[in-house]
Amino acid sequence: MQVTVIIPTFNESENIQIITKEVHSFLEGRYDHEILVVDDDSPDKTWKVAGALDKKYKVKVIRRREDKGLSQSVLEGMKEAKGDICLVMDADLSHPPALVPKIIDAVLKGGNDIAIGSRLVKGGGVEDWPWYRRLVSFGARILARPITPVRDTMSGFFAIRKDKIIFNQIQPIGYKILLETLIKCKPVRAKEIPFTFRNREFGESKLGFSIYIDYLLHLARLYRHVIFSSKPKHAQNHFLDEGHYDRAIKGKWTIQKFWHMTKFKKVRSLIENPSSKKIMELGCGPGTFLSMLKPNYTSATGIDNDPNQMAYAKKHYATQKLTFKMGDITKPLPIENQDIIIISEVIEHIPLKESEKMLKQAKASLKKGGSIILTTPNYRSFWPIIEFVWNKMNPVNYEELHVNKYNMKKLTSQLKKHGFKIDRKGTFLIASPFLFFLPLQWRTRIQKSESAVLPGLGSLLYVKAIRK
Repeated sequence: MQVTVIIPTFNESENIQIITKEVHSFLEGRYDHEILVVDDDSPDKTWKVAGALDKKYKVKVIRRREDKGLSQSVLEGMKEAKGDICLVMDADLSHPPALVPKIIDAVLKGGNDIAIGSRLVKGGGVEDWPWYRRLVSFGARILARPITPVRDTMSGFFAIRKDKIIFNQIQPIGYKILLETLIKCKPVRAKEIPFTFRNREFGESKLGFSIYIDYLLHLARLYRHVIFSSKPKHAQNHFLDEGHYDRAIKGKWTIQKFWHMTKFKKVRSLIENPSSKKIMELGCGPGTFLSMLKPNYTSATGIDNDPNQMAYAKKHYATQKLTFKMGDITKPLPIENQDIIIISEVIEHIPLKESEKMLKQAKASLKKGGSIILTTPNYRSFWPIIEFVWNKMNPVNYEELHVNKYNMKKLTSQLKKHGFKIDRKGTFLIASPFLFFLPLQWRTRIQKSESAVLPGLGSLLYVKAIRK
């Protein structure tokens, strides 16, 4: 595979020879590569200095006289790139050339669609920024967090597979081409790699008030795109890539991770003395919840009809006491006499008639006095609004996949119809998952108090019911 390093420039004649020499030294012998300098017709003739480096450092030059701007330069460089992977970096030496191979390898060998040099993950940082620049950067990141889980959306140091770039979608404003790419191209797998941002030694910074205005205008347009753009509808049997939710939970504390971890803790709190219990989870996905119980049960079985998730669960979590089986959860289940059956955010994906069959089979697999524990979105809360917005931000259309919409009365009535006695019920998760800008401890405290203050308004229902 070939790699193209794209360096957008404007008046960088003092830096361009240094940066190209260093980048070339780290790539030579490792990758088939080219260095593409995209210059906005610099008065200091950066384009001319770079052009003289062609044979020495494999430098190609694009001299742009119209539609100038950093993002536009990067986009033109991506279009002209011969490489299968495009790496973007600044010319002012703020991005360390030594890190270039690691970022490329995260895409080339790590299976990621995009890899980002990040100042905000552990090990990253900035060098001697004044307080006001740190404050502006913090505010810019906070404004972007609701539309992407990537932490350092302001980074100009990243590599992406060229076949993941949707050129007819990208319409950047100003400097932040990465944010535009994340929202419009929707790369599925992204990795942030720590680095320390260095201040430039030569030349002048291009950062000014107009850049901040451009960013706000750009952000407003991206929010409008996320909320109102149409997206293709996925079929109801859409299968996620294997381990999708497992990776989400093991990653950073995003909205999704906080949501699922809180849900798992709630379900776990409803299981009394699990060490003496036989537990079955219907629609277990990649086996994440059962794996978190550890071996603290007599036996545990996960059942799902998604071959990708079952392959992942068996590979990563199967033991003598924890087994996973492919199966249709609306048909007779392979194991009987269970103490606990868990159905967590599954029933909403099944048409009402099919959910009736599932509950019938669940009852048949439970011993008398056994418990069923369910969670599902609460459609008498703020959930429909959350679902609409979240649907616009993700490749999976949850609005379409949730074909069976519940409130507490509907869920408890259905359980009673099948011979269950309601033991405990309630709602949880109101604002806390979305307060991503607060420390985790604060979000956890808010989560514990919000359900008590606003009972019934939680986005998720939970019910524990006993088989009569």
